[in-house]
Amino acid sequence: MTDFTKTTDSKLKRLYQRKSALVAFLDESYLSVPVAGVPFYYAMTAVLIPSDDLDSVRWAYAERAGHEKWHTTERFRDGRSHEIAEFVDLLVAEADPVVIVVQIDAGPDRDDVESARRVCFTTMVEILHDEHDVELVVYERRRPGTEQGNDSETATALRKSLERLTIVDAWSGSEPLLWGPDIVAWTLQRRLVRDEAWFDPLLSVTTIYRVDGSGMTGTASSLK
Repeated sequence: MTDFTKTTDSKLKRLYQRKSALVAFLDESYLSVPVAGVPFYYAMTAVLIPSDDLDSVRWAYAERAGHEKWHTTERFRDGRSHEIAEFVDLLVAEADPVVIVVQIDAGPDRDDVESARRVCFTTMVEILHDEHDVELVVYERRRPGTEQGNDSETATALRKSLERLTIVDAWSGSEPLLWGPDIVAWTLQRRLVRDEAWFDPLLSVTTIYRVDGSGMTGTASSLK
């Protein structure tokens, strides 16, 4: 049985020892199926955690998830909505900063989705590096093949352009701290697509940027 109070990624264990003041954990959210009246969007979400708190936050995540692997969509599908609300409350209580970069009206075809991801990903990491002094970025690993290849190209370009930056991918099953941005991404989508209020408690700890790097007003209505 996997012990979700610990990371099982040996590479991450080594990187954490370097003690970047803040470590950023990233995931994505986008409109995969057209919805009438809803503009296409792509968002990169990040939860920033002080390096000294990684172990305690991971333990808190594991406890909140009932020591089961967490995926927000699956919990909702299984009728466990209260667990999502409780996890959102945990993110707010921990008060770790949340950063979102969103592109509205990105093209809905697959090629444009990849383009939107590359732009949002790049803007996000630049903001984390320049404004939050983040030196270690961990992003949710995608499927082998084209998706991983595209992310590898983006990550390589970022490493070359930003000093002191380390950027790596990992599975959420091997690093439970990736569950945080997964929740942010899911609640953001429910806000944008269904106008539901799951995301609203996170506004108090969230900074939202447009894909050009300019800030957005920190209200749910500003995301429309």
